[in-house]
Amino acid sequence: MDQNSRIRESMSSTFLPYLTLDWHCRFESATTLPAFKGSMLRGTLGHALKSTVCAVRIKICDKCLLRHNCLYARIFEYKPNPHAESSQVALPHPYVLEYATEEKTYDTADIFQFRLIILGSLVESLPYWIYSVQQMGERGLGPRDRDGNRAQFHLQQVLAAGEQIFDGCSSNLKGDVSPQQLAWIEAPEKIERLRIELLTPLRTKDRNRLATDLDFTLLVRLGLRRLQSISDAFNVRIEPEGITKLLQQARKVKVLRKDIHWHEQVRYSTRQQERQQFGGLLGTMEVEGDLSPFWPLLRIAEIIHLGKETSFGLGRLKIVSF
Repeated sequence: MDQNSRIRESMSSTFLPYLTLDWHCRFESATTLPAFKGSMLRGTLGHALKSTVCAVRIKICDKCLLRHNCLYARIFEYKPNPHAESSQVALPHPYVLEYATEEKTYDTADIFQFRLIILGSLVESLPYWIYSVQQMGERGLGPRDRDGNRAQFHLQQVLAAGEQIFDGCSSNLKGDVSPQQLAWIEAPEKIERLRIELLTPLRTKDRNRLATDLDFTLLVRLGLRRLQSISDAFNVRIEPEGITKLLQQARKVKVLRKDIHWHEQVRYSTRQQERQQFGGLLGTMEVEGDLSPFWPLLRIAEIIHLGKETSFGLGRLKIVSF
């Protein structure tokens, strides 16, 4: 059985294949990138991928006869799944973004890095992602110069789980790239204390309003909701049985310390021609109790992020046992 057959077979299993891809790029001229890079990276990647795979060159994918078999449409123009459970509103984006969250000026000797985590069957489309990032480099990133151009970059290399799979100098792509597995793996030992760090804004609703605070029970609910959404989209069953019991246990967890605050950030939507608020919750929370049952969920959440706009890099968290 070849690699692609194994991946397709896993679509009805208890795990989901994924690739953690680190992209190393070198700018050809100096530029400054903002702290919130998600909108810039997502937008440029989307344009590059569409120009790579679109055969009909129309702006509105809804009107295209090819959209159900189009890689770009599956990633960026997905629509609600009519066969999904009623609780699922839409298919989740099959990737998340990660990047350094500070404004920085890059010179021509500096390496710019970002991370893409690609989920499910989309790992089979790896060459398209690599070619699209190369096209991103030709389009450029950052503010425009006097001539209206953005700073171009060259893709130096791509790493998958720390191992080089693409060399930008030789354009050599490793033939057999084995994906990792997203699965429910029990805690190796008893865990009684955890520190949860919100690294990028966590944006979610609680009681039909944007949440301005976070407790452990809400965090667990968000994790289960995100996991169920991904399970529905890729026809896997990663979440455990006894979800109701897990939520009941979450209410017994004690919060030792909490420093959660609202962080506002803004993006400009080219499609809607307007500025949009993209704020969310940042900070840390330390909890104590019987935390072993939650360890598998929280470790998965580190990979797939939580809340809204994960395809922009929002909802990234880090879990530390102490």
